[in-house]
Amino acid sequence: MPDMQSNHCQLRVQQAVNNLPGIQVTKVQAGALEVNLGDAGEQDAVIAAIQKAGYTVVEPGTESPDTAAEMDEGETFRFSTNVHCGGCLAQVRTALDAAEGICHWDLDISTPEKVLTVHSEGITRKAVMEAVQKAGFSIEEI
Repeated sequence: MPDMQSNHCQLRVQQAVNNLPGIQVTKVQAGALEVNLGDAGEQDAVIAAIQKAGYTVVEPGTESPDTAAEMDEGETFRFSTNVHCGGCLAQVRTALDAAEGICHWDLDISTPEKVLTVHSEGITRKAVMEAVQKAGFSIEEI
């Protein structure tokens, strides 16, 4: 999964797969997920769950010719915020996860700029800013 890099993305994929009965996630890392399958038929269900969560599935050892195009298809926006702690992050998570048109996002609260990176699937910069502001935080483009 070339587009599953951030901790947020990894958690999102893990939760999607964990919701499947009988599937056990054994390892999650940037770009990869390992699962124990009861039978080969469950692989299709895992792939469908990952794709429904908004991520690209590539078989191990292969490269999808469309991977680069898919990752560049939407725009990537970067913002500076005043989100400082896990409680603040939870409020922003609720707002951004509910917003339509976001492929995935990451908010690094360890930097002074508190950088929010949003990978768009149709959402505008203005809509991202409004969602964060509605959650009670300041945000500006960088």
